[in-house]
Amino acid sequence: MTFNNNAVIRGALYISDSQISTFALTVLHYRTAEQMKGEKRDIRKPRDIQRVVNTFFRGVKKDPLLSPFFADKTKEEWATFLPMMYSFWENVLFYSGGYFGNPMARHKEMHELRNFTPAHFEQWLHLFSESIDQLYTGPHAEMMKERARNIATVMQVKLAQ
Repeated sequence: MTFNNNAVIRGALYISDSQISTFALTVLHYRTAEQMKGEKRDIRKPRDIQRVVNTFFRGVKKDPLLSPFFADKTKEEWATFLPMMYSFWENVLFYSGGYFGNPMARHKEMHELRNFTPAHFEQWLHLFSESIDQLYTGPHAEMMKERARNIATVMQVKLAQ
């Protein structure tokens, strides 16, 4: 075998200078999962939405202002409710078409039982935004927060009618 000046041998592989440069750049950009731990990325898939929704409702369950609205939910009801919320937010963010409920009707029913106040909506938005910010950053994360603000505004207006 003959080698030209632009090749080196590495473990029986012939690698050109350009391949070495590409490899070096790849190594420079390679980071372990441990190094990436704690770094945030954007919301990209349904699993990301599930993480946001689960984080949010863990906060809601502990919140003195919002928890009374969910205190009577059984484990079985949560098992039905959470997937519905995943579908709702997946549809809101990615237009998946997988949600077929009527959130306004349900919130009107709840409003008649327990009056929603501006403080409820403010706290809901605070916890929701906090949940997103804790986990993600990027255009979809910002869009999800914006859509939540829009939904809260529309609900407040419609509930006041």
